[in-house]
Amino acid sequence: MDFAAASSEHPLATQATGEVVGELLEQLDGPPDLAVLFVTGPHRGVLEDIAASVRELLKPGCLVGATAVSVVAGRHELEEVPAISLWVGRTGTATARHLDVVDVGDGATLVGIDDDDLATAGTALLLADPTFPTDAVLEALEASHPDLVVAGGIASA
Repeated sequence: MDFAAASSEHPLATQATGEVVGELLEQLDGPPDLAVLFVTGPHRGVLEDIAASVRELLKPGCLVGATAVSVVAGRHELEEVPAISLWVGRTGTATARHLDVVDVGDGATLVGIDDDDLATAGTALLLADPTFPTDAVLEALEASHPDLVVAGGIASA
């Protein structure tokens, strides 16, 4: 399978992680290129442990993740409950970067990624802290790379 997703509402992070990873291992034919992990607030204190388990067991080429007040799981939203949602896929090469934004007076400039990387990326997944100047960054990306597809959300927990 090229893409798969799983979620768990188990209140114990270890059990929830096991449920999610186990379900995905049954669906996958080898390690995914990309894993995107979301956990709600009740699990945020053990996010590093959850991520380490996902890395060890699924062996994704790239793992990104964030905490959120709510996560999407299948066709429903899990809000203000313990939850883990994990999406994996075969995407080709995926690279994670930590970006900062610098205000240069006439707009935002991204620091931490090469302009050539953006030019060849095709798609960017943006997971931002609530204080991140998302609107300014999206405007700058639209101006400099109009064909770049940007998806993502606010890491709100």
